[in-house]
Formats: sequence, structure tokens, C-alpha cells
Amino acid sequence: TLLEHPYGRVGCDAPKSLVASALRDAASAAADGSGVDFVLIVGDFARHGVDRLGAADGTADPVEIAGSIFSYCVDTIRSNFPDVPIIPVIGNNDVVPDYYLDTLVGDGNITGSIISNLATSGLGDALSAEEAATFAHGGYFSRVVGTDGSGPSPTSVLFLSLNT
Repeated sequence: TLLEHPYGRVGCDAPKSLVASALRDAASAAADGSGVDFVLIVGDFARHGVDRLGAADGTADPVEIAGSIFSYCVDTIRSNFPDVPIIPVIGNNDVVPDYYLDTLVGDGNITGSIISNLATSGLGDALSAEEAATFAHGGYFSRVVGTDGSGPSPTSVLFLSLNT
């Protein structure tokens, strides 16, 4: 249980307390002046089997659960790194059902699809309006992120976020 293992257990998905603690510590470590140019989320925001939550009794909508997990992660990252670009990549567990990316709803329109809902609400301000529009068509977008230019790193990086 969470009382016995507040930061999770081996073989289980990370609880909110672990995510919050890890991000607080990362922000604290970055406060030494090294700076953070961007936060890259490499997919699988959502827990394994989110598509099966509430399935037996129909009490929970797995799409809403996935969206709330995305929102929590983005909001927690944003609170620890307020002015840092967030670059999300969706993983196989972030779509409902797992491993299936449905970009259309029954009428052939993307509005209201799972991926469209994640782009417009679940990811909050992590995506610009243009990126969200592209993301809604298939879970991908591109972004150029500038760095502070110090050290051997380039002054900008192109990210292409794909779920393949």
C-alpha cells in the first residue's frame, strides 16, 4: 500500500509521490546554475493497463484517466520547471487501448478522438496551438528548442516527437 511504500514498490508503476519527489529533487539539483534547457518525457505517462481500469463495472472512463495522468505530469513538471519547454512523446500505454492509436472518431473526424483530447487538454500548455493541431492527427509534432549556448552544446536542438 501507499502507506507502507510511499515511493512505490518494485514491479509497480510509480505513484504520484515518487513523481513529485523526483521532480523536486531534479529542480533542486538544477538550481546550482547548470540550467535546464528542456524536459523530454519519453512516453508511457500512464500506468500499464489503464485501458482496463473500471472496465468491469463501467465506473471509470480510461480515456479520462489517461488524460488526467497526462495533466498531472505536465502540471507537476511545470510547477518545478516553470519556464522550461516540455517535450512530450506518447508511449504504448498512453493510448486506449494499449498499443492502438485511434486518430478518428466514428464520423471520421479527429475532433473528439483520444489523441485529439490528449493534445487539447491532457498536455495542457506543453504544446503550442500549432503543435497540438499536428499532434491530434497522429501523436507527432516537431519543435526547435534553443539552449543557453554555453559549453560544447549547440545553440538549438530540433526535436521530432514520434510514437512508432
